[in-house]
Amino acid sequence: MGRVAAPSAVAGVCCDFDMARGAHPYAAVSFGPDGALYGTTWRGGSADRGTVFRLGLDGAFRVLHDFDGAHGSNPYAAPAFGPDGTLYGTTVNGGESDQGTVYRIDSAGRFGILHDFERLHGANHYAPVKLGPDGALYGAAWTGAHAGHGTVYRIHPDGGFGVLHHFDGTAGANPYGAPAFAPDGTLYGTAWSGGGLGAGLVYRIDPGGRFRVVHTFDLKRGASPYAGLVAGPDGAFYGATVGGGRSNAGTIYRLLPDGRFGVLHHFDGKEGAQPFAAVAFGKGGLYGTTRGGGRAGAGTVYCIGPDGRFGILHEFDGAQGAYPYAGITLGPDGAIYGTTANGGSSNIGTVYRIDPANGYSVLHDFKRSPGIYPGLAAIFGL
Repeated sequence: MGRVAAPSAVAGVCCDFDMARGAHPYAAVSFGPDGALYGTTWRGGSADRGTVFRLGLDGAFRVLHDFDGAHGSNPYAAPAFGPDGTLYGTTVNGGESDQGTVYRIDSAGRFGILHDFERLHGANHYAPVKLGPDGALYGAAWTGAHAGHGTVYRIHPDGGFGVLHHFDGTAGANPYGAPAFAPDGTLYGTAWSGGGLGAGLVYRIDPGGRFRVVHTFDLKRGASPYAGLVAGPDGAFYGATVGGGRSNAGTIYRLLPDGRFGVLHHFDGKEGAQPFAAVAFGKGGLYGTTRGGGRAGAGTVYCIGPDGRFGILHEFDGAQGAYPYAGITLGPDGAIYGTTANGGSSNIGTVYRIDPANGYSVLHDFKRSPGIYPGLAAIFGL
């Protein structure tokens, strides 16, 4: 398919982070009920433990919460919204046992801890929580639990918590991505490692709590699925592997609920390498990012059309963003939104937009300086 003609490359910025307002946004952004973008930064803020931020499409930026360690630190995942507008998210570290937390910020801006993890329940929560068909939140812990290989858990908005599965290392280990749901309520997810070759696997947990391995990666068709699955419009699940494939640069794959598996694309480095993040569906097909590869080795944004053709939408150059660990978010305006963990004027990350008419833009450039800090009590939604 070659390079996709639209959007064209037009330089600009949506938001670069100074340390006061956050630094290194590893997570994707999410659209809130007010039409603004919400996201997290791994570092920065008043305690350098990360932040939750709001970014208007006009570039207006505000910090909603600074993590202090005691109530969580180092949020890696994108926030999720409940039907009442409450924002939910996870932290990798912090809390009473320094094993991470699930937090919430209600529509009035009040911050609270929904669950404070101790190691038996799982630790180090890189995955976001996802709203299930029963109204509960579902997530995964990277490590911890009985064997130290992580868990899948369910947590209700009132705080009721339960572990659905403890990984044992053989039948999967270290789940990194968000779960996805089939129409019958069955949960599907990925484990970064484990399986016969240690290359990771796809699992399912049915509504009765029964766990089963659906697919084991074999290196040739992918390895190390950091990304979670996304349900496609055809009833199949789609995902990405960081490694494996023909060039060991990662793959994009399609998996039917019955286990039938196929590779849609093998990355070769030139057009991108190491897709860490989940894919997303839009009118033009399937979209995603690669953490590396491309002309500058700083990552790409790609699209796979309905006909299966692959194309590059943008190659990062460092100056306007680098290393997009996060996937993209499709906006109601038809634009693509995302983050880079590095790059920008201070090399501490950006939020970008790719507009069908105007191309790639970095709408505002924050310098690495104290700047004007909006404070801990920023009003939610303003």
